[in-house]
This record gives sequence, C-alpha cells and structure tokens, in this order.
Amino acid sequence: MDRTRDNAATTEVQAAEIVREYGPFSDAPNVHGVTFDGTHVWFAAGDALRAFDPSSGRAVRSIEVACDAGTAFDGRYFYQLAGDRIQKVDPATGAVVDLGAAGAALAGTQWPGRLERVLIEGAPPLLLDGAHNPAAARALAAYLRDAVPFVLLFGVMADKDVEVMTRILFPLAHAVVLTRAPTDRAAAPEEITRRAGEAGRRARMEASPRRALALARRLAPAGGQVVVAGSLYLVGEITRILRTARRA
Repeated sequence: MDRTRDNAATTEVQAAEIVREYGPFSDAPNVHGVTFDGTHVWFAAGDALRAFDPSSGRAVRSIEVACDAGTAFDGRYFYQLAGDRIQKVDPATGAVVDLGAAGAALAGTQWPGRLERVLIEGAPPLLLDGAHNPAAARALAAYLRDAVPFVLLFGVMADKDVEVMTRILFPLAHAVVLTRAPTDRAAAPEEITRRAGEAGRRARMEASPRRALALARRLAPAGGQVVVAGSLYLVGEITRILRTARRA
C-alpha cells in the first residue's frame, strides 16, 4: 500500500470543486472557519458565528460567541474553536454547553486538512493543515514545536495577514518553499517573500504546487516531514496532486 493514514485505513481522496464564492462581508472582515447546517452556511467571524442563505448570500442570523478558528456542525451542535478551547454551542439558544463533553467528542475526530497526516512509501511524511489566519498558525506552531524537523510548503491568499503568519511559522521550519494555490486570490511567492520580510529571506520559490511539493520533499531532512500550510486551497491542490499520482 503506497498511501495510508496514521490509523492505516485506506481513504479515497476526492477532488473539491468550487461552485460559488461569497463575500466579502462588510461586518466580518475575517472568516476563520465555515460549516453548513443543511440550510444555512455558518462562518466564524471572530466575535460571532454568522449565518447566510447560500442561495442568495443574504445574512440571516448571528450568535455572539468567541470564534477565531475552525467551525464544525454535527447535526445538532456547533463545535467552535476559540483560542485554546473547544466550545459546544447550541444553535437553538446560542448558549455554550457541556465543554467537557465537547472536548471528549472531538478528541478522536479527524478533519481533512487539519493536522492531516499522509504517509507515502519512499517519501517524507506529509502534514496537511490549512492554517490560513494568525490564530490557526499559532495553533499549528504549538503542535510543530514538539514535532520532527520539517520543510514548510506555504501558500496563502493575498488578503490574509501574511506578515503575522510568516513570522509565526517560518522560523520553526528547517526550510521554506513558497508556492501559489490555483486561485486568483492567492499571493504569488514573490509577494509572500516581500511581505514576510526578514522571515522570508531564506525561502525558496516555486509557483507550481506540483514542483513545489517535489522541491520540499528533496529538502526534507532525514527523518523529517513536509508540512503544507497557509491555505485550504493549497491543501486541496496538494491532495489532488497526490490522488492523481496514486492513480498513475
């Protein structure tokens, strides 16, 4: 088997398709996480969970709760990251409930593109994490400080806080490879280098995600890994590349 997860289960990877984009939202300049409750799209806006109608884009509701990273919905409750906490939110009342149970329920949950480990025979392990804002970058950095040495394959949207994210992640990496996700919103490697300042001086640049992945693998130290981060678009593209290679 040439590709497994940590639990050795074989998983078929499906390519994502972007069917529509929403925003920007005048009252929510940053979107930290997105989920769908079957009717409305909800997103974490920092100070509130906000919902809109996907057919019209019209805002329909908000719940005031701290939310600066990922959001999930299990069919009954929202699970919302806020700093170093996981909050369980009742959408009917907006109340935060049963924090202990929320943490236990999510302890074994796997989120694609969030600390997702991919093992490929004959290549360094990959860690895919779509950390796309400073809060998510800090959470990833906290995990990586105790991890094996890694090469960071980084791409980010131009409208993100590139300066802060690169200061958090770049100094931890054995090497940094900058690339561009396949969307018009993505920052070019040259722009990331400029905005990263001193942190980006030693970064290598390769605009093609496929070639950037190959370069990052070559740069990975013995016993190390490649961490793909900065954008869920980039994580999706790397996942597509891996799936295509597996079928070849």
